[in-house]
Amino acid sequence: MKKLLLSLAVLGLMATPALAEDGEKGSGHGKGGKHHLEMDTDGDGAISKAEFMAVQEKRFSELDANSNGSIEKEEFQAFRDKMKGKRGEYRDKMKDKRGERPAPTPEAGEAE
Repeated sequence: MKKLLLSLAVLGLMATPALAEDGEKGSGHGKGGKHHLEMDTDGDGAISKAEFMAVQEKRFSELDANSNGSIEKEEFQAFRDKMKGKRGEYRDKMKDKRGERPAPTPEAGEAE
């Protein structure tokens, strides 16, 4: 049980950058505000342990691709790779939005 709770806590922390994407500028909720509202299923303005654990259980189920009740190294690595890709996409989106991305350079060997 302790390993499960520790794993869920780690997953929650790893998900933080992705969750921060939900708070759009000007939404009035700040980073993660939209996600907070989604987690607060009873609408009382706070996330109870049960509400938090429900999200973690869902995340665990998503990670446990073979549904055997545990997350193998390969499943966890696949999740990390997916999150890394999402963070990269988000960074690129924000750079485009701010005009900070350089123009693509010609591939080596291409004629100019």
